[in-house]
Amino acid sequence: MSHFMYANMPGDSSDEEASPANAAPATRRNISSGIHSQTNPQFGSTPVTGSIRTSATFDGALPSISKGVTNLIDASLSVHNISLYTNILSSSGHLEAGHLLSDSPVDLGALSAHMTEPVVKPLTASLHAHIFFAVIKSYVGPAILYLPHAFNNGGMLASALTIPMLGALVSVTFSGLAQCHISSPGFPTYGDMAQLALGKTGYIAVQTALCVAQLATCTSYYMFVSRNVRDSLELLGCHSFSSQQIIPALVIIFTPMALVKSIRHLAITNIIADLLILGGLSFVAYYATAVLASNDGEPAAPVERLFNPHGFLLFLGTSCFTFEGSGLMIPIVSSLEPEYKSHFSPIFHRAMLTTVLLFSSFGALCYSTFGSSVILPVTLNVDAGVGPGVAIRLGYSIAVVFTYPLQLLPIADILEAAISHPPAPCATITSLARRLLSRLLLIALTCLVAIFGAAEFDHFISLVGATCGVPLAFVLPNLIYLKLAPALGCAVVWRLVAARIGVVVGIFGVIAGGGAALASWSQR
Repeated sequence: MSHFMYANMPGDSSDEEASPANAAPATRRNISSGIHSQTNPQFGSTPVTGSIRTSATFDGALPSISKGVTNLIDASLSVHNISLYTNILSSSGHLEAGHLLSDSPVDLGALSAHMTEPVVKPLTASLHAHIFFAVIKSYVGPAILYLPHAFNNGGMLASALTIPMLGALVSVTFSGLAQCHISSPGFPTYGDMAQLALGKTGYIAVQTALCVAQLATCTSYYMFVSRNVRDSLELLGCHSFSSQQIIPALVIIFTPMALVKSIRHLAITNIIADLLILGGLSFVAYYATAVLASNDGEPAAPVERLFNPHGFLLFLGTSCFTFEGSGLMIPIVSSLEPEYKSHFSPIFHRAMLTTVLLFSSFGALCYSTFGSSVILPVTLNVDAGVGPGVAIRLGYSIAVVFTYPLQLLPIADILEAAISHPPAPCATITSLARRLLSRLLLIALTCLVAIFGAAEFDHFISLVGATCGVPLAFVLPNLIYLKLAPALGCAVVWRLVAARIGVVVGIFGVIAGGGAALASWSQR
């Protein structure tokens, strides 16, 4: 799989001009001084260690526009992780071809023998901000709107305590995994570290979970937009459409965005999406605060008990879904030059603290306001009149539409690469036809699954969180740390203890959370 990602990234016109095998390494820098991209002469267009993968994000010329706008676009490409969505599933290429995807883990003794002590440079303020906001942006998206309903499932006190516990465990887990990345020669990716520690099984598990999680997120976007559009139509007096009827019509909107040739062209829409998400969250929080104040602190509907044993496992799955951005943490630290990588963990901890405070306060505020009548997503609870109500619903829907291709294109790249090599029956058709075929197939797949699961949005989110989010955020990274850290000399006793706890919690979450979601779904 990763070999396919190295050459001719779909939609990237510059890949057709990849440097030959004997060419000298080339380095390109964006406006963030600590971010870099290189090409490795040994592997042609394969990126070398510690680099952002060669992709459409940093290749291809910008339109002829002012320097200020160009800088803004480059800032969006960097800070808002567009490149990371493209490269999350690729391998760093540091592994020998014979070792990649071998049945057994790599010899860690030989691996540690090639370790070198990296040079550490002071971090600039701009790069500090880049890392901080990149982490927050990875976590804070449409999924935060699912948390108030999750609080209803879990109960106020249990939910308010569990979110910080999960955040702390994620913070410890991925700072440890980042240390393994920094200590390993070649600065391997998440998938590579799984291969080094667990062999082919680990690599496939990481890649599969990432792919399924990305597709599930795309599917949830159909459900999210359809619910908001349906509610907007009802506010305008039209009650004739259901979510299942609206979802197929959304293909007309999603398809042009997903067929954009170069992901770089999505930078401006990504900026708009970020602004809409920020504005939407602010408005929902303001509205909830105003309603709660007008009711003298009493919720609009009764708040369930502090702990709800019947729905807590559903809450656990949904809350894990909100931490689905964890898969982007290693790509973020991979994008840093080696001399800046050691600064990642402390900034990551601060960003995670900010994220957890935002998750907990937003979920508790909205649940305190709307009580047991809270809806998923919580934008549907905003009853501020036709104009503001429609604006908040459609504004957030537009943000999701703009985000959809960023989630879909990495999977489309993999599918296109898979069908472009013999003996695949589509190998003989043109690259344009393969690009269209792969993206249209994924659009159709996510649309069909969304139609099937639209009536049970909360169960779908909880199931995805339990079966994909939990392994990626808790089980696999901690297993990798337990295996790699001692061999690389970066093991810390309390981290090893926390890693074992994380594995146990993760396995419990997968079995109990996934089982509860399926059981509750089947009883509807």
